[in-house]
Amino acid sequence: MVNKNVLRKTYLEKRLFLSDTEYDRRNQRLFNAFTEWVDLHGVGSLHTFLPIAEKKEVNTWLIIHHLRKHFPDIEIYTSRSLKGGLLDHFLLEEDTRLIINKWGIPEPAEVPAVKPNRLDIILVPLIICDKTGHRIGYGKGYYDRFLSDYPDARKIGVSLSPPLDRIDFMDTLDVAMDSCLTPYQIYQF
Repeated sequence: MVNKNVLRKTYLEKRLFLSDTEYDRRNQRLFNAFTEWVDLHGVGSLHTFLPIAEKKEVNTWLIIHHLRKHFPDIEIYTSRSLKGGLLDHFLLEEDTRLIINKWGIPEPAEVPAVKPNRLDIILVPLIICDKTGHRIGYGKGYYDRFLSDYPDARKIGVSLSPPLDRIDFMDTLDVAMDSCLTPYQIYQF
């Protein structure tokens, strides 16, 4: 039986082997899916991760720039990783200075953390997910803890690969997504 660590390693390697052209093409198709499918009217706040360039994560900057241009009233939040599997949250402004942490994650520097009262949409990072809304991330549980604090938020996974049929070994603490956008199809769970 294949376990989470094997799936994590396999699908991360597949993503890393994408050519730059294919990586850019998939990101553009995923961005197009976001702009066509995600209804942003009435959305006041959105939380997004910032991509780890060296791991070829989904380029969420395409979405961030789109929101700033076309939906300037939407507050955009992002996170900083803390010890113990927790995240601090920050309002991501155009002039927010970013630093790269030890995992290669861009994080806000020199700005005060805020706890959003409400988040309407959370863009969820993942390595691979399945067709029931479960995901495999990097294995530290940061996002599962965070997502459980915002049960009413729409949890939208973003993936450069299509989902597996089913991941059979999810933990009871794993928080399922409501939908997942891929360059190929939109999945609702």
